[in-house]
Amino acid sequence: YHDLRNSNTPISILQGHKRSVHSCLFLSDHELVTLSTDSEMKLWNINTGQCLQTYTGHVNEKTFVGLTANASHLICGSEDNCLYAYSKHVSRPVMSYDFKRPPVAVDDNITRTHFVCTVCWKMNSPIVLAANSDGNIAILELL
Repeated sequence: YHDLRNSNTPISILQGHKRSVHSCLFLSDHELVTLSTDSEMKLWNINTGQCLQTYTGHVNEKTFVGLTANASHLICGSEDNCLYAYSKHVSRPVMSYDFKRPPVAVDDNITRTHFVCTVCWKMNSPIVLAANSDGNIAILELL
């Protein structure tokens, strides 16, 4: 998080992920969520730099999977072809959706895995869109 008027000095540096951070999303004026290839999602207070919560249960080690959120829930894709929903205050998933497609052997040495690559929350709605690496799109209602 930087003040662009003085780009040499960051306002805050958030440290805690073990690998590449590929997605981030502001939740409010003071909260940010990040998603990393260390298979962790983190909620941060950007004013203090403190990690408020670490979320685990999804698989994210090499592929950039999707991230979306509303005021109370965070949702991310996963390399196990599932979508995971987390309550903002609970570190393990409260819901998951499985696209139900096993890995496919391309040849004797390569196995192609399927993953959820993008997610999108419809504003002011319980509707979430999830798309996977096969081009399938699921429109889900979270109740």
